[in-house]
Amino acid sequence: MAGLLPAKVTLSLSKQPKLGEEVDLLGTVTPEIDVPRLKIRFGFRGDVHLVSGHPTIYTSARGGETKTHAVRVVFKSSDVRVSLHAGSCHKNQKGEEVVCPAHGSRIWLSVVDEQTGQFSSYHTYQDWLNRRSRHVFMLYNGIDSEWLPQPTMEFYELNRHIAQEMRKYEPALSDSEALCLHEDNYKLIINGIGSAGASDSVRIEYMLEAGWLKAQRAGSATKRKWLKEFMEKNKGEWKNQSDLN
Repeated sequence: MAGLLPAKVTLSLSKQPKLGEEVDLLGTVTPEIDVPRLKIRFGFRGDVHLVSGHPTIYTSARGGETKTHAVRVVFKSSDVRVSLHAGSCHKNQKGEEVVCPAHGSRIWLSVVDEQTGQFSSYHTYQDWLNRRSRHVFMLYNGIDSEWLPQPTMEFYELNRHIAQEMRKYEPALSDSEALCLHEDNYKLIINGIGSAGASDSVRIEYMLEAGWLKAQRAGSATKRKWLKEFMEKNKGEWKNQSDLN
C-alpha cells in the first residue's frame, strides 16, 4: 500500500489474564528508515481500563532501532480487542497532524472459562465456542428477545443472568429452555396477552402451569402450536390462575 511506513510492529501481553486482573501490554516498533517523529498508540475495544501509562507517545527512531511502549490495563468485559498503531508524523501548513502509518498489530481476547474469567486468544475462543454447550448464551439477544444468526459475546453475561432468573420459576430448565421461556414471555407482552399490568412473574407462571415446559421439550413444531393456542385462548385480561385456559 502506497504511503505506508516500512516498520515491524509487535504487540504482546505479559500473561494471559483473567477478567478484572491487571496485565501489561508491550508494543515494539522497528522502522526500516529514520523517523524524526514517531507516533505509537494503543487502541482498545471493549471495556478496557487503563491502570498506568499513556495510550499515545511520541518519540524518534533511527532505521533499525526498536522503540518500546507499555501500558498496564484491566479487562472488564468478556470480549476485548487491543491494537498497536505506529507511524511517522508531521504538521501540515494548517498545523494539523499528518501520519504516515505502518501496518499495526492486534490481539483479540475472549473469556474461555466463565467460572474463573480466564481469557485466551480469539482462535482458542472459537474452538471453545464450537464445543461448549453453553455457547447458546452467545446466540440470543436478551435485550430484544430474539435469536441471532451468529454467536457474539455481547449478550453473554446478560443471558447468563436471564437463565438464572428463569430457573427461579422452574429449576429444571436448561440454558436454552430458560432463554426460550424468556423469549415467549416477550411474545405475550407484544401480543397483548393477559393484563397490561401483569408482571413477568405472572405471565411466566401462567405459561409453566399451562404446560409450557412439556410443550417445549416435545419439539419446536409442538411448542409453536402450543404457544399459538395458548395465546388465542388467553387473549385479553387474566383474572386469577383458576381462570387459566
